[in-house]
Amino acid sequence: MPYQLPLSDGQVLTVPTSWADVTLATFVALLAPTEGDQRTAAELLLTLPAGGLDQLAADDVVYLANLLEFANDPADVLALLPTPGLPDVGALPWGCLVLCQEQFRENDERPALASLPYVLAVYRSQLADGNANRLDEVLAEVLAAPVTQVYADAQAFYSACQQSLSGTPRTRATKANPVTKSLMPAARNWLSALGLPWPWTRSPKAT
Repeated sequence: MPYQLPLSDGQVLTVPTSWADVTLATFVALLAPTEGDQRTAAELLLTLPAGGLDQLAADDVVYLANLLEFANDPADVLALLPTPGLPDVGALPWGCLVLCQEQFRENDERPALASLPYVLAVYRSQLADGNANRLDEVLAEVLAAPVTQVYADAQAFYSACQQSLSGTPRTRATKANPVTKSLMPAARNWLSALGLPWPWTRSPKAT
């Protein structure tokens, strides 16, 4: 459960204490930041604007560093397994795969993680309604969901889409699947750039 931290100035800050308290949108922003995003990891996790952390009392910042320590390592999220029995994308409409392919092209310079929410939204919309008419609505729901609830399924659909587009048969998802492997270097780079206290440095991709 998130922790409600009373600040020295009288405000109350909602602080995640585990990955279950972090949305998929925040997880993507942490590991696949958009160009120009000036927020630190801590500011992303606390939903503060860029520079917002600098305005907090020093004692509060030190305490926050301890509460956010869990986010040093995203490995627990990356190792999650998808829901058993997910449908094969090859048996679902071709139009879904076309939408995902367009998304991959638009994000070809970003890590795979950046496309995962959209892919999951496409297939969730299709499975729920038989079409992608509610795609924007479903995407918003996916992004707002705890990363621990949606990451593994999103990763599984992404991997299946990549295999279908390459003409190779879909393989069973495992902890060592290609998408997880591609994400781990990005995670390590992010963590290695962080000092102590770790969340205060700005993303090396921020400009």
